[in-house]
Amino acid sequence: MFPNGNERVAHMKFASPQGKVNIICAYSPTLAAPEEDKDRFFQALEDEIKSIPKSEHLYINGDFNACVGDENDARPKFLGLHGVGKINDNGQRILEFCISHELCVTNTLFFARNATKSLGSTHAQNGGTSLTSASPEGWI
Repeated sequence: MFPNGNERVAHMKFASPQGKVNIICAYSPTLAAPEEDKDRFFQALEDEIKSIPKSEHLYINGDFNACVGDENDARPKFLGLHGVGKINDNGQRILEFCISHELCVTNTLFFARNATKSLGSTHAQNGGTSLTSASPEGWI
């Protein structure tokens, strides 16, 4: 369940009528965390994603302690029109990660109250984020 002993990344695989579904739950280090901790987290997340065949569905949920902002002009494939706030360093990392793995920050694709779709602290704003890969055969 915790790949490579990393307690910040958990992975479960399920069988469904549409194929195998992979759900990764991730908890990113905060903005104040050392860069080495952030690098280790993103490396563990990347290693886990690479272990999943492209033919399988992938959903990543969690708290990335990030703000991706509300400007999607340069990245409409990865970021929707309903982001929150101004992008911060962790948000930039998330977007770069999404671009490199063709993931979309799905909670920016629809309108919701800002407090319910924040990428920041779950204690302060009841937030979290969801990243979704392009699904095989268009199934989500």
